[in-house]
Amino acid sequence: MISGHVTLCRSFSEPQDLASCLRSVAVEAVPVHPGPFTGSVSSIDLDGATLEIVRSDPVLLLGTAAEDRSGFLLMLGETRQARWNGASISEGQVALFGNGLPVAVASPGSFACAFVSSAGAERQGILPAGWDQAWRDLPDPIRHVDAQAHARLALLAEAAERAAFPAPACPGRTEGLRAERATLRDAVRTLFVPPGEAVPRRRGRPPSRVQIVREADDYLQANPARPIYTDELCTALGVSASCLHAAFEATFGLSPHRFLKLRRMAMVRTMLLSGSGPWHSVKAAALSHGFWHLGQFAHDYRALFGESPSETLARSR
Repeated sequence: MISGHVTLCRSFSEPQDLASCLRSVAVEAVPVHPGPFTGSVSSIDLDGATLEIVRSDPVLLLGTAAEDRSGFLLMLGETRQARWNGASISEGQVALFGNGLPVAVASPGSFACAFVSSAGAERQGILPAGWDQAWRDLPDPIRHVDAQAHARLALLAEAAERAAFPAPACPGRTEGLRAERATLRDAVRTLFVPPGEAVPRRRGRPPSRVQIVREADDYLQANPARPIYTDELCTALGVSASCLHAAFEATFGLSPHRFLKLRRMAMVRTMLLSGSGPWHSVKAAALSHGFWHLGQFAHDYRALFGESPSETLARSR
């Protein structure tokens, strides 16, 4: 039976709201362009598969795939190219993910994508045979797929997004969702061709660059209150400076220093918006996240978020 459940998050203004809406992946979101942030997530359950359409300003996503789900991502509309776990993904390609594996996404411009995922027994009939083995054994997460099927699925995702608004209880909606689900199943089945294609096996790959990025982020979160320099980070992670820079450049197109600064700024904003704990002043929040030059911090914060840190704090009260 078609559940017809639709959850819509439109025109939100905080990256953390984007992250909290997603079922397919568990990620932190970090804005990368100056000014106010906007985005939306449309989540549509179609009897066995979840279709999630994400639109946002440029953003970095870092985390893991949901523990109980696997699926794929394809880019939509104006997003011609992005990075998934350090590999470029563009038209005619999809990125595979599943069961707690690392996820790192970066887009140089406006971001629009669709996640298609399923959990447990629901994967049968939605995802290709041998799916779990496929995403574990591929040397990288990007697959070339049938171009016509890719274009068809992208159009289907955008049509489903439009159909979900603005009247979820309109007459005939259940029948429409049933048709959408059937079309989705058919499009996914024809996406991965040829069906009997052998899956390349891993053969002594070097350490994952996205894993280096995630470990750097973990180290930052464990030491938020003090500056972290490249030498210290390299020692903690057991990598060279060139390896560290290459990992961040490949994954996000940023230097480690730039990413860590953006990440700290996002952490401060989350704390200021929480309205709880010791964050009763901008100074306390800034110092607790390693920003010692408060004037420069306030200037950089306004440039990134389009408002002063004191304005953010005032909105949480």
